[in-house]
Amino acid sequence: MPVNADSPWPELSEVEFVSGRAATEADAQAGRAAFVIKIDGKFSGEPLDIAIPQYAYHLNGDTRTPVVIIQAEQGGSVSALGFLNIETQEIGAGLVTEFELLGTDLSKLPGTLSYSNLALSFGAKDLVGIWPMCVDPDKSPKDSLLFENDGSGYVLRKDKPNIEFLYRVEGTSLTLLARVGDQAIPISLEFSPDGRRLLLYSDKTKNTSFYVRESDFAEFDCDSE
Repeated sequence: MPVNADSPWPELSEVEFVSGRAATEADAQAGRAAFVIKIDGKFSGEPLDIAIPQYAYHLNGDTRTPVVIIQAEQGGSVSALGFLNIETQEIGAGLVTEFELLGTDLSKLPGTLSYSNLALSFGAKDLVGIWPMCVDPDKSPKDSLLFENDGSGYVLRKDKPNIEFLYRVEGTSLTLLARVGDQAIPISLEFSPDGRRLLLYSDKTKNTSFYVRESDFAEFDCDSE
């Protein structure tokens, strides 16, 4: 089954499923269903009013496993869902209460984000150019942010490969969507009141580092290399 190269979530059009009727043994054998409900030899599952297929998390304690719901039926007092485990490609089933339903829109999925589908807007023409890290209380390896005029950019690192990102500006907030392997990681920054610094707050250390425009670097008391 093809998977979007920029996202671990598959396109729903590529997933086999059963909707609007009770699943049969043929459906189960073909991978379109995870279970078959029969009473007295008759197919008796009643389809649930749930969009099929759709994205979901299967919940097991603190673990949330990305799945696609391929079947939703009720038998007696039991409502169950059949699913495709995206990582293992295995078919499974569980009670409705074991799932967090996420809908059918690939671009709105939480957690691991689709780099190609977020379609981040961009703005702040003055942002275009290179912004070196100026002050970092945590003393992390120095990097710079390169902003292009088309809403894309790169994290420039001296001894490691550059990291591609998309960006958007909303008021004083700047959001980067950095592409790391097969994941897209959101990074939030804020403009300083004078617009000359990009502030990066660390939830882990509670410190704030900041970037400045390359042309302004000499005007700030920046950390030495």
